[in-house]
Amino acid sequence: MKYHVLSILILFSLKLSTRASLSIESSEREEGQARILYGEIPKIYEQPYLVDLVVVFNNGKIKNCAGALVSEKYVLTAAHCIKNSKDIWSVNVIYGTLNLKDTDKPYQTTNQTIVHPLYEVSNDGFARNDIALVKLLKPVRLSRQVGLIKLPDKSQVKKRFKGAKAVVAGWGLTENATNSFVLKKAIVTVPEDDLLCRGPKYLICAFGKKDQTPCSGDSGSPLVWRKKFIIGILSSGNCLSESYYTRVTMYLDWIAKNSDVRIKQ
Repeated sequence: MKYHVLSILILFSLKLSTRASLSIESSEREEGQARILYGEIPKIYEQPYLVDLVVVFNNGKIKNCAGALVSEKYVLTAAHCIKNSKDIWSVNVIYGTLNLKDTDKPYQTTNQTIVHPLYEVSNDGFARNDIALVKLLKPVRLSRQVGLIKLPDKSQVKKRFKGAKAVVAGWGLTENATNSFVLKKAIVTVPEDDLLCRGPKYLICAFGKKDQTPCSGDSGSPLVWRKKFIIGILSSGNCLSESYYTRVTMYLDWIAKNSDVRIKQ
């Protein structure tokens, strides 16, 4: 009965866009979730692949993350968002909207998640294999507002993306330390010099432009290169400097094996 009532309340809150009423436990922010500071508001069709994830655990705790549609039925996100998959009651996937207050935004509820089996937090504080998939119960209907992000092909596996400019977007805390229900985006750059980043090679390090940087909030946001390729998944961030992303090119085979996505050679 408790779970039945909880499910009804969550669905009702999603329909009313009352994300603010879903209290996020501070303990659920341990592993570097991130939101966008000093971000710009994109147009509705700029990030049609982006989704908001409301993860509800059996104990009633709720965690907010982001993710990207890599197919009509699969969302790519960070493992630390859903690391205790056996303890998850539901994952509510909101898509096709800039503003989470929109009452007619499309969403789905699922409990089918796939976390990388070797996910762990290393002694240096960085997360290894911080990647996961959420399987939707039914395919999304593609439109100008709902679209798919492309994965790099096999020829780019060894590419380091040094000097590349990319976009990261999400909902949440702003520079005023208040929640934004409107999607924000930021331009970040992967430095040419490895010495500027203290992170391991399995992560992509990037710096924000003009104080635009991920901070405390939406992990799992895609790092998008050339406006159409996902090259990273937001794993951890420093509000004052760099942010770190799971290097997607290292996991192309894993993604293909665990989803319906086909990777180009």
